[in-house]
Amino acid sequence: MEEDRVKKLCVFTTHTPVESGHDKFPYQMVGEMLGEFVPYEALKRLAGQDRMNMTRLALNLSKYVNGVAEEHRETSREMFPGYKIHAITNGIHSHTWTSNSFKEIYDEYLPGWAIEPHRLARVEVIPDEEIWKAHRMAKKSLMDYINERTGRALDEDALTIGFGRRATGYKRADLIFSDLDKLKKITIKGDIQLVFGGKAHPKDDS
Repeated sequence: MEEDRVKKLCVFTTHTPVESGHDKFPYQMVGEMLGEFVPYEALKRLAGQDRMNMTRLALNLSKYVNGVAEEHRETSREMFPGYKIHAITNGIHSHTWTSNSFKEIYDEYLPGWAIEPHRLARVEVIPDEEIWKAHRMAKKSLMDYINERTGRALDEDALTIGFGRRATGYKRADLIFSDLDKLKKITIKGDIQLVFGGKAHPKDDS
């Protein structure tokens, strides 16, 4: 394997701070998939002797490695001592992430915000009623979409709590149910509705 050549071409972002999120595969499976295409002595040295650890392989074959936040960097260093792991805080593509109703008021009051997101720090220049109106429009659009997809009739006026992540145990989708008494107290002030969205791995039977 031309390890140095590979390393010059690769960077690696690790996202998962828990052990279960780092895939490991038996070398028997690897052999069935790759045959003799890969020199296994070198692969085991880079990815682990017992099972092929994908994270360990990426760590050893990348010239630059980063976590997705400063705290995550420290967690990753503890999980994988001996590797130089940096931190690059996760971000979003603002123009894709922002709803149409908010795009309109941002364009009006904070022109250029999509190219220079720091302009959003001046969001206080937007009148409260404009923000509330944009919020209501965005919420209606979401409720319409959910109702169409699920056949439900969610209430635009109810407090809506959303959870949208990959459907797997360590993402802790059930965390909100850990204190049912507190959840019930919230309903005293009005109705709440919970929306869960996400896809599971096709072979995840948990």
